[in-house]
Amino acid sequence: MNFHDLVFYSGHHYRFESGIEVGGGAAKRAIRIQDSISGNEGYSVTIYDTEESEVLMADRVSMSTKPMKIVSSASDETTMRGWGIYTHPFVGIQIPYSNYGLTIYHPGGVIQKITLHMFDKNVDIEYKF
Repeated sequence: MNFHDLVFYSGHHYRFESGIEVGGGAAKRAIRIQDSISGNEGYSVTIYDTEESEVLMADRVSMSTKPMKIVSSASDETTMRGWGIYTHPFVGIQIPYSNYGLTIYHPGGVIQKITLHMFDKNVDIEYKF
């Protein structure tokens, strides 16, 4: 699967907490995976709110850009995990990007869904067409 500049448009999402579905529904989002925008290895993953327009705009970011690397890959599924640490510029709080992950389900080379994992919160958000 080629992830060098991929955009997956989703019309529905489902939220799971500790493996139990707790919400979701119709919500237009776009998950963008591109080569690392900072020039490092791996990828940059950003999620956009596309309710009003499918144009990816900075002021419509739903999840800020996270650096991720592929940690496993099979013919029908690829898993990424965040790496590095974000340091808040004003208060100095450090947040590890490893709190985030992504699983891309692509049987037959066609993306069926993408799941965002927030490991520190035990939350998964599943994005589908």
